[in-house]
Amino acid sequence: MTALVLMRFAVDPSRIAAFEDLAAAVVERARSSPGLLWADLSRAADDPPSFLLLCEWRTGADADAFAASSDLEAFDPLLRGEITSRRFLSGG
Repeated sequence: MTALVLMRFAVDPSRIAAFEDLAAAVVERARSSPGLLWADLSRAADDPPSFLLLCEWRTGADADAFAASSDLEAFDPLLRGEITSRRFLSGG
């Protein structure tokens, strides 16, 4: 069963360039994480300073390991609020 994880980052508009640089580095590290099948980062259409990170993981445990990493904490100074996340399970 794979886990599809959608994370929303509400970025401080004055920190977008810093967020994009950090996000590129985090996504690159995530691509070498055990269990990551693919990842895509894009701007949210309904709130342009926000970004969406969509990842598919081999297992929920792989997604949990990434979510618990210090990589996500590095975003805190660049955001207007908390990172929101949704998880969807697929397969059987």
